[in-house]
Amino acid sequence: MEKDLRTRLTDWLKNYGLLVAVMLAVTLVVFGMLRWFGAYVQPNPQRENEVWIPYDEGTYNYDLSDADFSGSTVMRLDLSLLYYPAQLLDPGTIDSVAPTQREPGNTNEEYATQRYVMQMPPGNQVYKIYFYHVRYATRAYINGAFAGQSGQPADNVDDVIIGRAPLVVYGTPDENGRMDVILQSASFLHWEDPAFLGELWVSRGDLIYELPIGEVGSGYLIVGALLGFVALLLGMFIAFPRQPANLYFALACFMMAVRAGVEGDAMTRCLPFMTPNMVYFLFHISVPLLTLLFTLYLDRVFPGMVPRWSIWFVGIVTAAFVVTCLLTEPVFFTSLRRWYQIITEAGMVLFAVRLVIKLRQPTPEQAVSLFGIILFFLAVAYDIARYLNWFGLLSFPADMTNAFMLVFVLTQMVALFLGNSRAMVQAREAERRVAAEKEAVERVNELKMAFLANVSHEMKTPLAVMSGYAQDGQKALQSAEEYAEVERSMRLISSEADRLALMVGQVLDVSKIDEGRMAFNMRPQAMVALAQNALNTYAPLLVKNRNSIVFEPAEELPEVVCDGDRIAQVLINLLANAAGHTLDGTITLRLEAAGEGVRITVADTGEGIPPEALPHLFERYRSGGKKARGGMETGTGLGLYICHYIVEAHGGEIAVESEVGKGTVVAFTLPARSEP
Repeated sequence: MEKDLRTRLTDWLKNYGLLVAVMLAVTLVVFGMLRWFGAYVQPNPQRENEVWIPYDEGTYNYDLSDADFSGSTVMRLDLSLLYYPAQLLDPGTIDSVAPTQREPGNTNEEYATQRYVMQMPPGNQVYKIYFYHVRYATRAYINGAFAGQSGQPADNVDDVIIGRAPLVVYGTPDENGRMDVILQSASFLHWEDPAFLGELWVSRGDLIYELPIGEVGSGYLIVGALLGFVALLLGMFIAFPRQPANLYFALACFMMAVRAGVEGDAMTRCLPFMTPNMVYFLFHISVPLLTLLFTLYLDRVFPGMVPRWSIWFVGIVTAAFVVTCLLTEPVFFTSLRRWYQIITEAGMVLFAVRLVIKLRQPTPEQAVSLFGIILFFLAVAYDIARYLNWFGLLSFPADMTNAFMLVFVLTQMVALFLGNSRAMVQAREAERRVAAEKEAVERVNELKMAFLANVSHEMKTPLAVMSGYAQDGQKALQSAEEYAEVERSMRLISSEADRLALMVGQVLDVSKIDEGRMAFNMRPQAMVALAQNALNTYAPLLVKNRNSIVFEPAEELPEVVCDGDRIAQVLINLLANAAGHTLDGTITLRLEAAGEGVRITVADTGEGIPPEALPHLFERYRSGGKKARGGMETGTGLGLYICHYIVEAHGGEIAVESEVGKGTVVAFTLPARSEP
């Protein structure tokens, strides 16, 4: 077992080690680009010159009297454990209320008040005070005077208006060098941390810096890169519509762009119509939607690795969560999201274990995708460890997570490119095989038709001889009663020979149609005489099932130019079909004028044709339904196909109407002076 594992690991490194090294190098390059771009677009001197100021134990007092505010120094005040829960206090009321000692961690109050009392250096310096927050409503007072607000704090969810940007105010110390800052905050959004209790940054008033949630500069880069991936993936999906993994990952990238935009505050800055509630809603539904899209994507990249029931489970749970977000207050659905994340993370671990156990010989695109998934797990683990400050990771840059995520997307893009390339090669190979098979089938059909034509041609002469001798013998035996049985047998031989001759003729006709060799001897014809001759010739066969024949020609009919033998063939075929499917009924042959042409109708009172068979009657080797009881029907499925070809070659049309149990009507038209 150990040797097998070592062998598999060696083979994997041999095949994909270089790729892994390249991807790791790309990760470092992307991380460096994010750091450089963020610093270039949004220079933040406080990141390099930040001084941490603790509060006096048991108070909210901060001593900055000896602080050096020269240059780009920014003082960061630690968060005091004293605050005023469930109260929005102003300078006139705050001294009458005693503060509450809170436990370290988050507050569960929807609204609260904080206080910062700072002893500043001597002088009348104007100071800039920056409150590190987003998606809260805040209001600040400095030394008893209103200083500014972002949004509108309130003690109820209906009156709260969430701010769009961090709160920045300016003030000067009083004559004693004291700055008393009161901060009201309210949110009613999150179950765990609804009211803002945050730290405070102080600098010279003319110092330019920002402290948004996430780096705005790198946020723009990430959102732009993800949207670029979306466009590229949609193009790949249009080019390969049978590869839905492209579409699933394009939608996933779009949701990641939305999440990066709302989390880093880039979207609210660029899209003024986005209200804070809309941003908050998008932020919280992005995780479930991403989970569903990734599940669908992984099911395509790793076929058989994602159980079918889990896809339905994720889809149902995601839909339920989105509906809950739409119908309930944020405090409720944010409490549900943690459970969704726990289930999702457990599912991710199970999927990873399943991959390790079952994925024995991954394709190149699966290997690349798997490497990206490992990076994704590392990004999640790094983010959690940094958030919980394991091993002092809080001081590490948050951009590392973004770098991991971008490289994860890049690896999946490479995997999709490889998969699409392989699919293209397979499609071309399949097309080549289909073309070769089609060519072979066409060649076989040609040989088959040539064989049938030759055999049919050779069979016509002996069949004619057999039929002639059978008819002569039948006439000679009719006068002798003792040979009645022999005469009946000879009649059957003659009938079957005629039927076989018709079958041979049909095969020959189809061969001529396929080869374009069916010729027409066009000359003026009187349709009444032509129809009467057909009836006279085959009347004995048409009444075989005790049917009666009715001939209804119109008094005046235009002359048509046609091949009389071919039109007679059409009439005989239609009459024979009618006779074969009618018992003790009536067969009507009707001729009537139709515009400048003639309409010929063959109607019967027979068993009819099933509705599902009607659209296919004129197809080759298709029949109308039940087997005929008698008549001349050949059973080859070629008769109506040949009739359809002959009628259309004369410039006419043929149609069938039928009702099961009531009969069938077949009608075709011939133009007055038609040409083939």
